[in-house]
Amino acid sequence: MSSFFNCVKKSGYQLKRKHICEFRTSVNCKTEVANQKMRHPIKVVAISHAYVRSINRNVFGLVAELGCDVHVLAPESIESGKQEILCEPHDLPGVTLHRLPIAGTHLRRMKFVRLERLLKEISPDVIFVEADPVSKTVLDLTRFCRKYEEVSLICLTNENLNWKFNDALRRTGLRGLPALIVKMIAHRRFRSQIDHVFTTSKYAQKIFEQAGYPSVSFLPLGFDSTNFRYCSKTRCRIRKQEDIGSDEIVISYFGRISKEKGVTDLISALGRLKAYSWRLFLNDFVSNSEYSDHVSALIRKLGIEDRVHTVRSQHGLISEWMCASDITVLPSHTTSIWVEQFGRVVTEAMATGNYVVVSDSGTPKELVGDTGKVFPEGDQEALADCLANFLKSPANFLLDRKAAIRRAQRNFDISAQARKMVTRFEQTCVTKS
Repeated sequence: MSSFFNCVKKSGYQLKRKHICEFRTSVNCKTEVANQKMRHPIKVVAISHAYVRSINRNVFGLVAELGCDVHVLAPESIESGKQEILCEPHDLPGVTLHRLPIAGTHLRRMKFVRLERLLKEISPDVIFVEADPVSKTVLDLTRFCRKYEEVSLICLTNENLNWKFNDALRRTGLRGLPALIVKMIAHRRFRSQIDHVFTTSKYAQKIFEQAGYPSVSFLPLGFDSTNFRYCSKTRCRIRKQEDIGSDEIVISYFGRISKEKGVTDLISALGRLKAYSWRLFLNDFVSNSEYSDHVSALIRKLGIEDRVHTVRSQHGLISEWMCASDITVLPSHTTSIWVEQFGRVVTEAMATGNYVVVSDSGTPKELVGDTGKVFPEGDQEALADCLANFLKSPANFLLDRKAAIRRAQRNFDISAQARKMVTRFEQTCVTKS
């Protein structure tokens, strides 16, 4: 089955190089006009707790290549559960990393210590913050931008829950009323002080537009195509390592083992398909919660332990397991306080040649387009039918898998994210100048 990907792999590299070269030419022309007005390169400060991980900063290497002077502000360390994560080393040419201590652990209430002092020293043209608009970090930044009106503030948010009063009250009930009121007041205060909001879904874009934010657009979170790409050698190596036949179908779930992710829906659906030849790649997890215990018990109850392969979840290795997979499933459930925000695993799996099946919770249904399949969340029978159709005739889905690779490369590559960011930086700088 690997041979059909060979031409896609080659054309994907050519496509990426062509898009980057064409855009660099366009950006250089536009940036020259903006720079003539400002008389220096666009200076960007990017801020997020997520930048403690080096992989989350990679996009700024491309932003720097496209002509911006980039400074990344990351926490010195951050707590994740009982683990302390230290800021990872930095090796992006043209990007300066600043490590700041933080106060607090809650993402909305987290504060970067000495933030204003450092911003004054850098004197940015654009502040790009990866945080919800209703957060302590954004509040501090709006105060700074009120003092220095020439600085543009751009926010990237994963928020995609509608906070209209009736909708939110129906979702959370009276217990969520105090938080809802605070949130509505905060949005009204912040919306006129944020020059642009990037959302990670088109549905969220409509939410922010309807809430009165003056400038909103969709920004897909890019994957690194140098890592997430189809490789026949990697596919063969992993499948040989796991003793999987070349014609066996591998179904995968990559992600957290938690109730809202709907993992038991996938396990239950596979329990109905034992007559077919398949294997399951499942993220390794420690049974330290009631839900993970339930997942383990369900696998044993259905008698499919011998078909389950544990996947090492480190980000640098996930791409190899994806290459060896045929179908990736994301069966998320919407809750009163959460809906699937982006699902980066969807675009990464598409890029590595997987047919992707997702529930209709949140953003993933927007990402797969017509190259995958969407089923009603929580409907185990519908999920089983989707998988059975593939297992019966996998050859019928080869064109969809090729199309998924092309769709991922064109729309969700990290270079596409960088291009959209730089274009917006230019536009806000020209407006401010």
